Amino acid sequence: MTKMVNEINPVLVIYDENSPLENLKIFSTESHSYQILMLDDVLSGDVSLSQDYSVVVIDLAQSTADRQENLLKWSENTSIRDSIFIVFHDMENSNALISRVVERATMMLGHPVQEEKLLEVIADCWKHFRHRSALQKDLKEVMIAIQSMEKGVFTFRSLEEARSLSMLLATLCPNNNQAALGLLELMVNGIEHGNLEISFDEKGELLKEGKWHHEVEHRLNSPKYSYRSALIKFERTIKNIVFSIEDEGLGFDSSKYVQPKNKAEEDNSAFNFDSACFHGRGIRLAAELCFDNLEYVGIGNQVKATIDL
Repeated sequence: MTKMVNEINPVLVIYDENSPLENLKIFSTESHSYQILMLDDVLSGDVSLSQDYSVVVIDLAQSTADRQENLLKWSENTSIRDSIFIVFHDMENSNALISRVVERATMMLGHPVQEEKLLEVIADCWKHFRHRSALQKDLKEVMIAIQSMEKGVFTFRSLEEARSLSMLLATLCPNNNQAALGLLELMVNGIEHGNLEISFDEKGELLKEGKWHHEVEHRLNSPKYSYRSALIKFERTIKNIVFSIEDEGLGFDSSKYVQPKNKAEEDNSAFNFDSACFHGRGIRLAAELCFDNLEYVGIGNQVKATIDL
Protein backbone atom coordinates (compact mmCIF):
# COMPACT_ATOMS: atom_id res chain seq x y z
CA MET A 1 0.00 0.00 0.00
CA THR A 2 1.24 3.51 -0.86
CA LYS A 3 2.55 5.35 2.17
CA MET A 4 1.41 8.92 2.81
CA VAL A 5 4.04 11.15 4.37
CA ASN A 6 2.49 14.55 4.92
CA GLU A 7 3.39 16.15 8.24
CA ILE A 8 3.34 19.78 7.03
CA ASN A 9 0.09 19.81 5.07
CA PRO A 10 -2.12 16.97 6.28
CA VAL A 11 -5.21 15.63 4.54
CA LEU A 12 -8.62 16.60 5.90
CA VAL A 13 -11.41 13.99 5.68
CA ILE A 14 -15.03 15.09 6.08
CA TYR A 15 -17.75 12.46 5.98
CA ASP A 16 -21.48 12.39 6.53
CA GLU A 17 -23.46 9.85 8.54
CA ASN A 18 -23.06 6.23 7.41
CA SER A 19 -20.20 7.07 5.06
CA PRO A 20 -17.84 4.17 4.23
CA LEU A 21 -14.93 6.60 4.69
CA GLU A 22 -15.43 6.30 8.44
CA ASN A 23 -14.28 2.68 8.42
CA LEU A 24 -11.27 2.94 6.10
CA LYS A 25 -8.12 1.68 7.81
CA ILE A 26 -5.86 4.20 6.07
CA PHE A 27 -7.35 7.03 8.10
CA SER A 28 -6.78 5.31 11.43
CA THR A 29 -3.43 3.63 10.81
CA GLU A 30 -1.84 6.82 9.48
CA SER A 31 -3.55 9.34 11.72
CA HIS A 32 -0.45 11.58 11.70
CA SER A 33 -1.30 12.51 8.09
CA TYR A 34 -5.06 12.89 8.42
CA GLN A 35 -7.62 14.81 10.40
CA ILE A 36 -11.11 13.32 10.46
CA LEU A 37 -14.27 15.41 10.89
CA MET A 38 -17.97 14.64 10.86
CA LEU A 39 -19.98 16.89 8.55
CA ASP A 40 -22.48 17.57 11.35
CA ASP A 41 -19.69 18.94 13.55
CA VAL A 42 -18.41 21.13 10.72
CA LEU A 43 -21.83 22.60 9.96
CA SER A 44 -22.65 23.18 13.63
CA GLY A 45 -19.52 25.27 14.05
CA ASP A 46 -18.06 22.98 16.70
CA VAL A 47 -14.70 22.64 14.93
CA SER A 48 -12.00 25.07 13.91
CA LEU A 49 -9.05 24.44 11.64
CA SER A 50 -5.67 25.49 12.97
CA GLN A 51 -3.47 24.58 10.01
CA ASP A 52 -3.38 24.44 6.22
CA TYR A 53 -4.47 21.28 4.46
CA SER A 54 -3.19 20.00 1.14
CA VAL A 55 -6.12 17.73 0.20
CA VAL A 56 -9.70 17.57 1.42
CA VAL A 57 -11.61 14.30 0.96
CA ILE A 58 -15.37 14.82 1.29
CA ASP A 59 -18.16 12.28 1.07
CA LEU A 60 -21.35 14.04 -0.04
CA ALA A 61 -23.21 11.00 -1.35
CA GLN A 62 -26.01 11.42 1.17
CA SER A 63 -25.85 15.18 1.73
CA THR A 64 -28.71 17.47 0.81
CA ALA A 65 -28.26 20.57 -1.33
CA ASP A 66 -28.53 22.81 1.75
CA ARG A 67 -25.80 20.90 3.58
CA GLN A 68 -23.57 21.10 0.52
CA GLU A 69 -24.12 24.87 0.26
CA ASN A 70 -23.35 25.34 3.96
CA LEU A 71 -20.18 23.28 3.64
CA LEU A 72 -18.97 25.44 0.77
CA LYS A 73 -19.68 28.64 2.71
CA TRP A 74 -17.74 27.27 5.66
CA SER A 75 -14.79 26.21 3.49
CA GLU A 76 -14.43 29.67 1.93
CA ASN A 77 -13.54 31.16 5.29
CA THR A 78 -11.11 28.51 6.49
CA SER A 79 -7.64 27.20 5.70
CA ILE A 80 -9.04 24.73 3.14
CA ARG A 81 -10.12 27.40 0.64
CA ASP A 82 -6.97 26.73 -1.41
CA SER A 83 -6.89 22.97 -0.86
CA ILE A 84 -7.44 20.31 -3.50
CA PHE A 85 -10.92 18.79 -3.15
CA ILE A 86 -11.70 15.10 -3.75
CA VAL A 87 -15.47 14.63 -3.64
CA PHE A 88 -17.20 11.27 -3.27
CA HIS A 89 -20.71 10.97 -4.65
CA ASP A 90 -23.39 8.41 -5.42
CA MET A 91 -22.76 7.07 -8.94
CA GLU A 92 -26.47 6.28 -9.36
CA ASN A 93 -27.56 9.76 -8.29
CA SER A 94 -24.83 12.14 -9.42
CA ASN A 95 -27.41 14.91 -9.98
CA ALA A 96 -27.72 15.19 -6.20
CA LEU A 97 -24.53 17.26 -6.17
CA ILE A 98 -25.08 20.98 -6.62
CA SER A 99 -23.24 22.72 -9.43
CA ARG A 100 -20.99 24.72 -7.10
CA VAL A 101 -19.64 21.52 -5.56
CA VAL A 102 -18.90 20.08 -9.00
CA GLU A 103 -17.10 23.30 -9.98
CA ARG A 104 -15.09 23.34 -6.75
CA ALA A 105 -14.06 19.67 -6.92
CA THR A 106 -10.64 18.86 -8.33
CA MET A 107 -11.62 15.22 -8.67
CA MET A 108 -14.90 13.32 -8.45
CA LEU A 109 -15.00 9.72 -7.24
CA GLY A 110 -18.04 7.46 -7.05
CA HIS A 111 -18.91 4.89 -4.43
CA PRO A 112 -17.99 2.17 -3.64
CA VAL A 113 -14.67 3.30 -2.21
CA GLN A 114 -11.60 1.40 -3.41
CA GLU A 115 -9.11 1.94 -0.62
CA GLU A 116 -5.94 1.36 -2.64
CA LYS A 117 -7.20 3.59 -5.45
CA LEU A 118 -8.12 6.34 -3.02
CA LEU A 119 -4.66 6.28 -1.49
CA GLU A 120 -3.08 6.67 -4.93
CA VAL A 121 -5.39 9.57 -5.79
CA ILE A 122 -4.64 11.32 -2.49
CA ALA A 123 -0.90 10.87 -3.02
CA ASP A 124 -1.12 12.32 -6.54
CA CYS A 125 -3.23 15.27 -5.37
CA TRP A 126 -0.82 15.96 -2.51
CA LYS A 127 2.10 16.06 -4.95
CA HIS A 128 0.11 18.44 -7.16
CA PHE A 129 -0.61 20.68 -4.17
CA ARG A 130 3.06 20.82 -3.22
CA HIS A 131 4.05 21.55 -6.81
CA ARG A 132 1.45 24.31 -7.06
CA SER A 133 2.57 25.81 -3.75
CA ALA A 134 6.18 25.84 -4.95
CA LEU A 135 5.14 27.60 -8.16
CA GLN A 136 3.20 30.21 -6.19
CA LYS A 137 6.22 30.83 -3.99
CA ASP A 138 8.47 31.16 -7.04
CA LEU A 139 5.99 33.57 -8.62
CA LYS A 140 6.01 35.79 -5.53
CA GLU A 141 9.81 35.89 -5.62
CA VAL A 142 9.76 36.75 -9.32
CA MET A 143 7.27 39.54 -8.71
CA ILE A 144 9.49 40.98 -5.97
CA ALA A 145 12.39 40.99 -8.42
CA ILE A 146 10.23 42.49 -11.18
CA GLN A 147 9.09 45.32 -8.91
CA SER A 148 12.71 46.50 -8.53
CA MET A 149 13.46 46.33 -12.27
CA GLU A 150 14.52 49.58 -13.93
CA LYS A 151 15.03 48.31 -17.50
CA GLY A 152 13.95 45.28 -19.45
CA VAL A 153 13.44 43.92 -22.96
CA PHE A 154 10.87 41.24 -23.80
CA THR A 155 9.86 39.55 -27.05
CA PHE A 156 6.42 38.25 -27.98
CA ARG A 157 4.71 36.68 -31.00
CA SER A 158 1.21 35.55 -30.10
CA LEU A 159 -1.86 37.12 -28.56
CA GLU A 160 -1.44 34.92 -25.48
CA GLU A 161 2.15 36.10 -24.97
CA ALA A 162 1.04 39.71 -25.40
CA ARG A 163 -1.72 39.24 -22.82
CA SER A 164 0.61 37.67 -20.24
CA LEU A 165 3.34 40.29 -20.74
CA SER A 166 0.90 43.20 -20.56
CA MET A 167 -0.39 41.96 -17.20
CA LEU A 168 3.11 41.38 -15.86
CA LEU A 169 4.48 44.77 -16.93
CA ALA A 170 1.37 46.58 -15.74
CA THR A 171 2.27 45.58 -12.17
CA LEU A 172 5.20 47.99 -12.47
CA CYS A 173 2.83 50.93 -13.06
CA PRO A 174 0.82 53.00 -10.57
CA ASN A 175 -2.33 52.62 -12.69
CA ASN A 176 -2.25 48.82 -13.03
CA ASN A 177 -5.60 48.24 -14.70
CA GLN A 178 -5.39 51.07 -17.23
CA ALA A 179 -1.76 50.23 -18.06
CA ALA A 180 -2.64 46.58 -18.69
CA LEU A 181 -5.42 47.55 -21.09
CA GLY A 182 -3.30 50.12 -22.91
CA LEU A 183 -0.26 47.88 -23.24
CA LEU A 184 -2.35 44.97 -24.49
CA GLU A 185 -3.98 47.18 -27.13
CA LEU A 186 -0.63 48.41 -28.42
CA MET A 187 0.93 44.95 -28.37
CA VAL A 188 -2.00 43.34 -30.18
CA ASN A 189 -1.83 46.10 -32.79
CA GLY A 190 1.85 45.27 -33.27
CA ILE A 191 0.97 41.63 -33.87
CA GLU A 192 -2.11 41.88 -36.08
CA HIS A 193 -1.56 45.10 -38.04
CA GLY A 194 2.24 45.04 -37.89
CA ASN A 195 3.72 41.56 -38.06
CA LEU A 196 0.69 39.85 -39.61
CA GLU A 197 -0.25 42.76 -41.93
CA ILE A 198 -3.98 42.55 -41.26
CA SER A 199 -5.35 45.88 -42.46
CA PHE A 200 -8.00 47.93 -40.70
CA ASP A 201 -10.62 47.01 -43.30
CA GLU A 202 -9.62 43.34 -43.27
CA LYS A 203 -10.01 43.17 -39.52
CA GLY A 204 -13.45 44.75 -39.77
CA GLU A 205 -14.60 42.08 -42.21
CA LEU A 206 -13.03 39.28 -40.19
CA LEU A 207 -14.78 40.48 -37.02
CA LYS A 208 -18.13 40.62 -38.80
CA GLU A 209 -17.66 37.06 -40.05
CA GLY A 210 -16.34 35.75 -36.73
CA LYS A 211 -13.06 34.73 -38.35
CA TRP A 212 -10.60 37.19 -36.83
CA HIS A 213 -9.02 34.86 -34.26
CA HIS A 214 -8.77 32.03 -36.79
CA GLU A 215 -7.02 34.32 -39.28
CA VAL A 216 -4.55 35.52 -36.63
CA GLU A 217 -3.65 31.93 -35.74
CA HIS A 218 -3.37 31.02 -39.44
CA ARG A 219 -0.95 33.86 -40.16
CA LEU A 220 1.09 33.18 -37.01
CA ASN A 221 1.82 29.73 -38.45
CA SER A 222 2.30 30.88 -42.04
CA PRO A 223 5.91 30.82 -43.39
CA LYS A 224 5.41 34.43 -44.54
CA TYR A 225 4.90 35.72 -40.99
CA SER A 226 5.94 33.00 -38.53
CA TYR A 227 9.53 34.27 -38.22
CA ARG A 228 8.40 37.71 -37.07
CA SER A 229 8.36 38.79 -33.47
CA ALA A 230 7.81 42.04 -31.60
CA LEU A 231 9.72 43.75 -28.80
CA ILE A 232 8.57 45.66 -25.78
CA LYS A 233 11.16 47.65 -23.84
CA PHE A 234 10.59 49.00 -20.36
CA GLU A 235 12.53 51.79 -18.65
CA ARG A 236 11.82 53.52 -15.34
CA THR A 237 13.27 56.85 -14.32
CA ILE A 238 12.55 59.17 -11.41
CA LYS A 239 10.05 61.07 -13.54
CA ASN A 240 8.30 58.45 -15.64
CA ILE A 241 7.92 54.94 -17.01
CA VAL A 242 8.43 54.48 -20.75
CA PHE A 243 7.33 51.48 -22.79
CA SER A 244 8.64 51.12 -26.34
CA ILE A 245 6.90 48.57 -28.55
CA GLU A 246 8.32 47.69 -31.98
CA ASP A 247 7.10 45.19 -34.58
CA GLU A 248 8.54 43.95 -37.88
CA GLY A 249 5.69 45.23 -40.03
CA LEU A 250 5.57 47.86 -42.75
CA GLY A 251 4.25 50.59 -40.49
CA PHE A 252 1.19 52.83 -40.96
CA ASP A 253 0.03 56.44 -40.89
CA SER A 254 -0.41 56.92 -37.16
CA SER A 255 -1.78 60.48 -37.53
CA LYS A 256 -5.20 58.99 -38.31
CA TYR A 257 -5.37 57.34 -34.92
CA VAL A 258 -3.33 59.33 -32.43
CA GLN A 259 -2.17 62.91 -31.92
CA PRO A 260 -1.05 65.12 -29.01
CA LYS A 261 -3.68 65.45 -26.32
CA ASN A 262 -3.97 69.22 -26.62
CA LYS A 263 -4.60 68.90 -30.36
CA ALA A 264 -7.12 66.12 -29.82
CA GLU A 265 -9.03 68.32 -27.40
CA GLU A 266 -9.19 71.07 -30.02
CA ASP A 267 -10.27 68.79 -32.85
CA ASN A 268 -12.22 65.71 -31.84
CA SER A 269 -13.20 65.24 -35.47
CA ALA A 270 -9.76 63.68 -36.06
CA PHE A 271 -11.21 60.49 -34.61
CA ASN A 272 -14.24 60.13 -36.83
CA PHE A 273 -14.74 56.37 -36.71
CA ASP A 274 -17.87 54.57 -37.80
CA SER A 275 -20.02 54.37 -34.67
CA ALA A 276 -20.99 50.81 -35.57
CA CYS A 277 -17.37 49.66 -35.65
CA PHE A 278 -15.49 49.51 -32.35
CA HIS A 279 -12.12 48.35 -33.66
CA GLY A 280 -9.75 51.17 -34.48
CA ARG A 281 -10.56 53.09 -31.31
CA GLY A 282 -8.09 51.15 -29.17
CA ILE A 283 -5.13 53.42 -29.90
CA ARG A 284 -7.22 56.48 -29.10
CA LEU A 285 -8.39 54.97 -25.82
CA ALA A 286 -4.80 54.06 -24.94
CA ALA A 287 -3.68 57.60 -25.67
CA GLU A 288 -6.49 59.29 -23.74
CA LEU A 289 -7.03 56.96 -20.79
CA CYS A 290 -3.97 54.82 -20.18
CA PHE A 291 -0.85 56.87 -20.89
CA ASP A 292 0.27 60.46 -20.36
CA ASN A 293 1.92 60.49 -23.76
CA LEU A 294 1.72 58.21 -26.81
CA GLU A 295 4.03 58.71 -29.79
CA TYR A 296 4.57 56.66 -32.93
CA VAL A 297 8.11 56.78 -34.30
CA GLY A 298 9.39 56.61 -37.88
CA ILE A 299 7.20 54.63 -40.28
CA GLY A 300 4.77 53.74 -37.52
CA ASN A 301 6.06 50.31 -36.49
CA GLN A 302 7.36 51.63 -33.17
CA VAL A 303 5.32 53.33 -30.44
CA LYS A 304 6.43 54.90 -27.17
CA ALA A 305 3.97 55.06 -24.31
CA THR A 306 4.81 57.15 -21.23
CA ILE A 307 3.34 57.16 -17.75
CA ASP A 308 4.35 60.06 -15.50
CA LEU A 309 5.29 59.32 -11.90
